[in-house]
Amino acid sequence: MEKQKSDSKYIKNIVLYLSTLFGLGFVPKLSGTAGSLAACVFFFILPSSFGLYLVVLLSLIILSFMVCGISERIMGVKDPKPVIIDDFTGMFLSLFFASKQVIEILLCFILFRIFDGLKVFPSNLIEKKQGSLAILGDDLVAGGYALVVFYSGKYLANMFL
Repeated sequence: MEKQKSDSKYIKNIVLYLSTLFGLGFVPKLSGTAGSLAACVFFFILPSSFGLYLVVLLSLIILSFMVCGISERIMGVKDPKPVIIDDFTGMFLSLFFASKQVIEILLCFILFRIFDGLKVFPSNLIEKKQGSLAILGDDLVAGGYALVVFYSGKYLANMFL
């Protein structure tokens, strides 16, 4: 019985470390922005490989989905502010077609933060749910919107400039 309690506490700690990006989510203000910036840094230092990017992105989505809902139950609050792996993952998605140029990463960051803040349909509906779907879903939608706008702009700029 003691071992089960010990194991349970250990698993809860791992889940919280992952969902808060090793405590970065406890930054007093703008924790979601901190998570988004962390994704930009991670993207920048990640070796340039489309295959590696896809593996990391899919792994992040799966990991985020696994830990967000559990963290919500552990903390006893709907979409807890310290849980920022969702912001990290949504931001990472928005960088799908970006190069390692700082200006492109910055543009994706700005677009992601705008769409994450606006809660454009269907984000506004998704965030009303509970658990991992609500926590991660709205950030994936924001990341998807940022990706589409960024890629469209990049495509048009390359076509006309």
